[in-house]
Amino acid sequence: MQNLHEIECFALIPHPTAPAWLMQRTAEGWRLPSVMAPQGSAPHVAHLNRRLLEVLGLKVTTLRHLRQADRQDAESRRLYLMENHTATVTPPTGWEWVGADRSQEPLATPEFRSALAAAGWEYDQRVVPIRRVPWADRGWFREASTWIADRLRAMRVEQLGPVEQIRTWELSCLLRVETIRGPVWFKAVPPVLAREVLVTSELSCRYPYLMPGVLAADYARRWLLLDDFHGPLLAQQRDLPIWEILLRRYADLQIGLSERMRVLVDLCPDRTLPVMARSLDRLVDGCQGERGLDTEAAAQLRELVPHLKEMCQRLETYRIPYSLDHGDLHPGNVALSPDRLTIFDWSGASVAHPFMSIIPFLNAAIREESFPEMEGARERLLQAYLEPWTRFEPMDRLREAFGLCEALGMLHQALYFHETILPHAEESPVWVARRNHWLMGLLAKHLPVGAGQAV
Repeated sequence: MQNLHEIECFALIPHPTAPAWLMQRTAEGWRLPSVMAPQGSAPHVAHLNRRLLEVLGLKVTTLRHLRQADRQDAESRRLYLMENHTATVTPPTGWEWVGADRSQEPLATPEFRSALAAAGWEYDQRVVPIRRVPWADRGWFREASTWIADRLRAMRVEQLGPVEQIRTWELSCLLRVETIRGPVWFKAVPPVLAREVLVTSELSCRYPYLMPGVLAADYARRWLLLDDFHGPLLAQQRDLPIWEILLRRYADLQIGLSERMRVLVDLCPDRTLPVMARSLDRLVDGCQGERGLDTEAAAQLRELVPHLKEMCQRLETYRIPYSLDHGDLHPGNVALSPDRLTIFDWSGASVAHPFMSIIPFLNAAIREESFPEMEGARERLLQAYLEPWTRFEPMDRLREAFGLCEALGMLHQALYFHETILPHAEESPVWVARRNHWLMGLLAKHLPVGAGQAV
């Protein structure tokens, strides 16, 4: 019986040297290998890789999650394209290597036929779409593993096991290796998010108490080798004072960096308020038609454009300096260890109004119901974040500014997906949905003329 918290994951595993796929003959037709995996996010592939090794005896890594399924309930089953690192050509008992000459025979999972055909053609021809990330291609994992081993050897850190793939999707690939000093993590990002390598490397030297420890970096390939965080995520902690400490330290970091704008401008893209205001018309135009907002929501957003631009102008009248915005600050991107708090995943970093950072954090805290009395907890979290900024404005003015940012922060997030991610994404429906999520949240506030009053 299938566990309600598991999902069936099918694997498209290639022959080591020939154009053929591993399949099993059944009464319903050829069946692909499948295992049950936790029903979490599709990019988390460590369990999938391990189970395929246990069941088939094949060492594989995941190239990508194939989303092109031929039925509406496809999310109840997943199909992944794998890379086969096992040298032997002998298939596991009960399995066969099925070549293209037999590809039109019945398939036990017909909903995957079009995805299988497309992936097979790309795999055989070594055709790589221009928007595809490097780690979705054969040979990349071996190259990255060699680089990791070389860096560890140079640091005289003994490697205790093979490199393991943990997560892979369009925005990153995460690998892990056990060493004599504990787990070491490797992260790769696409060109559009190269800022993460720069920001993490630069700030780890200046703010070691808040940043991951960088062991090595390859700026050309956008690779990072990081020390382990040695602790659970903040999202798993229900100790409100720790959350408050995190927000105060993050505010102090932003204040310190506001005095080093030249460094920030060199590291991150400009997403300041004037840039946001100029982007609004392009955003509205891009939300029309297929995969955009529905007609009514698109019209509402267009009507709000003058008001949103005016809000940007009003927010600039407060004496709050621009600084670093993490881009995706939430309790799941903070690790807690006995002696430090570590903020990681800086791929969305930019130069922006600093208060933009706090919107996704507070939204995530409320959504995850982290504390029994969330209204009181939210007020304490906001107070903890704003207090360091009283050197620039009194608290009542800071709260007015935050009131404006509650709406503009949602717009800030929507623009990130629209202008940064979507133009470079292969799996665009995923990112269209995330953009629209923030825009619908913005519209749900209805933004009356008095928006931005003290909260």
